[in-house]
Amino acid sequence: SNLIHSTILGYGIPSDAMHTADKLEILRSLEAQAYSNQGSIGQVARELHISEPTVYRYLRRIRSEAT
Repeated sequence: SNLIHSTILGYGIPSDAMHTADKLEILRSLEAQAYSNQGSIGQVARELHISEPTVYRYLRRIRSEAT
């Protein structure tokens, strides 16, 4: 979706140069915007150059911080 792409581009760092903390911050932002839907995990993974299981791990970490 455009939301995912624009959020990543708006971060100002190429995704292949991002550190884990950068990627977590982007996922926090996307989580706050309720981006989640079918296919979005795959798109986030592709755009951040990480695997889908890594996206899920990051999301679990973010969600556990919120509780």
